[in-house]
Amino acid sequence: MEELDAKQLDFLKRYLDKTSSTYSNAYQSAIDAGYSKAYAGNITVQAPWLVEILGSDNTVTVDEIVAGIKAETTGDNARDRLKAWELLAKYKQMFVEKVDITSKGEQIKQIQYIIPDELDNKTNSETTSSIPSTAE
Repeated sequence: MEELDAKQLDFLKRYLDKTSSTYSNAYQSAIDAGYSKAYAGNITVQAPWLVEILGSDNTVTVDEIVAGIKAETTGDNARDRLKAWELLAKYKQMFVEKVDITSKGEQIKQIQYIIPDELDNKTNSETTSSIPSTAE
């Protein structure tokens, strides 16, 4: 590997130093180090020197990620500790995020349908039932 230039070293310092305001934020670290916005937006895939130093995304295992998050739960920064605990809880599926897939947040309206005599074996007259629907 070739020796890194001053801009690359500045990026790495900003990106990897836990005391940096841009720690683990590749885009902002690149901007602050003097890279263009276009290059900064893709620095993790465009910069072969960075992939060589940090490794590719495929080299990180779930166990390594969980171990890293666990390490952060005892860190000095309260915000980072809270985020680490939140990530661990999500990993262990302790939080359930509910998604409304039926009514898109709108109140469910009722519609009525009629079962004709020939389809209803229970009675000789028409039966009226109601089902929930989002249609009007």
